[in-house]
Amino acid sequence: YPNPVTHLLRIKPSGQFAEDDWEIRLFSPEGRLLLRKKTSRDESVLDFGPYAAGIYLLKVSTANGKTKTYHIIKPSEHEEF
Repeated sequence: YPNPVTHLLRIKPSGQFAEDDWEIRLFSPEGRLLLRKKTSRDESVLDFGPYAAGIYLLKVSTANGKTKTYHIIKPSEHEEF
């Protein structure tokens, strides 16, 4: 949260994801891997400040192979939600 994001995106595991360590992968609107981060069960924060406006793909995976995919929107500076 929040989504859309302008600067910092907080990711907090819940449900089955709160039980395991997990990995975050962030992909650009073009499909390039921008970030790969392993983290524990705690909240994680991603800085979207340097990224351009667009729709990003965020994949969260556990060591057990569970994966959730989210579309993260970063609006241009002129857009309002």
